Amino acid sequence: MQAASKSIPREPSFKDWCRHKAAQIGAVLTRLHRAPTDAFAIITYHRIAPRIAGTPAPTINVAPDRFRTQIAGLQQRGYVIRSLAEMVRLKRLGLPIPPRTVVLTFDDGFASVYRHAWPILQELQAPATLFLCTAFLDSDAPFPFDPWAKAYRDRVPAESWRPLRSEECREMLAGGLIEFGAHTHTHQDFRSRPEDLADDLHACQRILRDKFRAIELGFAFPYGYYDEGLMDVVRDAKLTCALTVDSWLVTRDADPFGWGRFTAHAWDTPGTLAAKCDGWYSRLLGGYHACMDTGRRVAGRSPRKISRPTAIRPSNKTASDCLR
Repeated sequence: MQAASKSIPREPSFKDWCRHKAAQIGAVLTRLHRAPTDAFAIITYHRIAPRIAGTPAPTINVAPDRFRTQIAGLQQRGYVIRSLAEMVRLKRLGLPIPPRTVVLTFDDGFASVYRHAWPILQELQAPATLFLCTAFLDSDAPFPFDPWAKAYRDRVPAESWRPLRSEECREMLAGGLIEFGAHTHTHQDFRSRPEDLADDLHACQRILRDKFRAIELGFAFPYGYYDEGLMDVVRDAKLTCALTVDSWLVTRDADPFGWGRFTAHAWDTPGTLAAKCDGWYSRLLGGYHACMDTGRRVAGRSPRKISRPTAIRPSNKTASDCLR
């Protein structure tokens, strides 16, 4: 239920190390055996900006060259990039999931998506959904949740941090590969504040409709934070789906209001992304969490509480099962 923080850059934690290792081991397992599954993967990005010499690496970022390598590498492995709208339509019609499907999404609305990611998407003919925070469109100030930009905005190109402009959005929309989704108006943590989310989301939908004639919209929760009350608000808003950042594949019977996504990191290779798309990453992380919970019980502490959409059923295999 919790998302990776967009706060001040920090040193990698043990949990980060475990995620990285799970992806690396999963990449090996994927080469040995592809997990058969009637499911698809949604991968999410944020900023796509190059590293600027003399400044720390941007947060929540994948460099353009690495982004191209990741997407082209998945395609070379036989994965097909499909739009989120197509997958929602197939779900509505009760049709099977095409094999090896991957959906690409971008959260927030960074101008670097227009400058760096969109040309690559055009080159590779890969569709994607941009979840926009509408309060910040056309702003010349950094996103309020981007402390890296606040600290280094005078030392890096503005396209590394500024929000998208409306004309850039229209140009991408006209190209046919990009669709828009709602990411709220002001990008707040709305947990336990369903009324505030309803008002904020209404403003977001109105702007997307008026500016871009975007009617059928998917939704992604800011920071990945949600609870049952917020999910009810999203359903009532007549959106097509609600995406979390729970790291699970989307199965055929999964409720679209609670579909999970995998975050693409700067360290991800086509192999580690394939591990996420084939289900190995989730299985290995599940084994890690099971081991940690066992350790907590032995130490007399309560297991951590995890909230996942009930329609998304992760494998009950442990890490050792997957390595056999």
